[in-house]
Amino acid sequence: MYWKRNVILVVLLVLACVACEQSKDPSVGDSGPDTDTDTDADSDSDTDTDTDFEECAGISECAENQILPVDIIFLVDTSASMMEEALAVRNNLNLVSQQIVAAGIDVRIVMIGETGGFFGNPMIYVCVEPPLGAGNCPAGPDTNLPIYLHITEDVGSSDSLQVFLDTYTQWSGQLRTDSIRHIVVVSDDNSAMTGDDFKDALLTLSPAFGNFIFHGIVSATDCPPAASVGQVYIDLIAETGGVLGDLCLQQFAPVFNEISQNVSQVAIACSWLIPEPPEGEVFDPNMVNMEIDIDGDITEIGYVEDQSLCDSVEHGWYYDDPVNPTEIFVCPQTCDMFQEAVDTAQVTIIFGCETIPAEIE
Repeated sequence: MYWKRNVILVVLLVLACVACEQSKDPSVGDSGPDTDTDTDADSDSDTDTDTDFEECAGISECAENQILPVDIIFLVDTSASMMEEALAVRNNLNLVSQQIVAAGIDVRIVMIGETGGFFGNPMIYVCVEPPLGAGNCPAGPDTNLPIYLHITEDVGSSDSLQVFLDTYTQWSGQLRTDSIRHIVVVSDDNSAMTGDDFKDALLTLSPAFGNFIFHGIVSATDCPPAASVGQVYIDLIAETGGVLGDLCLQQFAPVFNEISQNVSQVAIACSWLIPEPPEGEVFDPNMVNMEIDIDGDITEIGYVEDQSLCDSVEHGWYYDDPVNPTEIFVCPQTCDMFQEAVDTAQVTIIFGCETIPAEIE
């Protein structure tokens, strides 16, 4: 058992925890008389000597879920035809960051683009004023760590994705391993690199890019402001659920606002630390179970040995280390279910009952 005294610990994990109350004293059992007719010490009518689940002393503890940090990488084409678009980035980036921070999200922004612009054109540059950037515009440097890092690099009409990959070692240290990663391209041209090649290269850089979200202010049609339709970017946006801003419309503020709203969607880390047992008690990893309650609809989540088995079950959870676990994770599909109902979902981790394995489909 999780405790030596058949105590079940129920950890209620909710988005906003205000206070926790202990429903029973775990050091004592049922103080009422044993009114059943059997010979064991519990109050049911069977003859076993185990304490029933319902009669285990319960302890409820609130633990605030962890909101995942967000890392955003901007790539701004600073070729000769991008004067209005570069200006729009300078005018809107502070608003974007402020909206994300106001949502309670820890955000970091990487900017890749020239400060001097196309052949030193003083009108085509990327430089951000305070509070996000350090200012010193137009020449920079405007880097303002830890929230904002500017990599001064020429981004041509069709090489945004290649520049992203080529400069990775210059800014990768700014990213968090557990962050949700957003990529934003602003360009009036298409990419010379295919979307599939870019996605493959991303995973080679880091598995953390497995669930990146792509946004773009690119040309959706063959219009006068466009050099070419940004089809590669449009496809990446559609595949990853990002925001498409049509550069042809030249209406930038609403697009940046939509991007900030997309980024500001709260994502909860689908993992929970295992609480320390009371002094003198021993944790048994084989006596743990999980339930998710969404609006009163309770789903029992079975155990899998590791994440590699998640594809074989409808839902599942697993330990960070099966031998010496310190943290509980849920499978990606279970995490998605929780995320979709994060405002009403309640995860219950029950210690003290034999672990139920997930059913292999």
